[in-house]
Amino acid sequence: MSEFIWDDPDDGLRYVMRYVVTQHEDEGPEYVEWRYANSNDPWQKLPPWATPPAEAMEFWHGPVITHELVTEFPKTGEGCILVMKDGPLSTDTGTDALCITENMLLFWADLAEFTFVSHESGEDEVAPGDVIKTLHPHWVEGARQLRDWLQL
Repeated sequence: MSEFIWDDPDDGLRYVMRYVVTQHEDEGPEYVEWRYANSNDPWQKLPPWATPPAEAMEFWHGPVITHELVTEFPKTGEGCILVMKDGPLSTDTGTDALCITENMLLFWADLAEFTFVSHESGEDEVAPGDVIKTLHPHWVEGARQLRDWLQL
């Protein structure tokens, strides 16, 4: 259990905080406890409505990773097939594929218009796990669009 020392700029006091990871269900969820620095007072649980300082969270969990917002999508799509289903793009194959790129972008493609990059599934036909490339990707630009496609 590692301790984080924090100087509160508002009240000028120094606190020691610990992130307590529980091991069993009967212990309840993990939590943060605190006490004043250089004190032998008992540790107190941080109330559930209170949030530890951002510096403490980064100390315990590492920095938050952010991704740049994509504003212009590539003209071609190359990605691993996640899901296949009948969909609105279907032409003669009757099947669309939802794919994910190396940059974690989602697109769907009509499987009548693709080329194999990697045929890992071992199936006779295209299957989830295969990597395909298409010249006509339909990029997923939000959760609502993804939901609508999955519900078709």
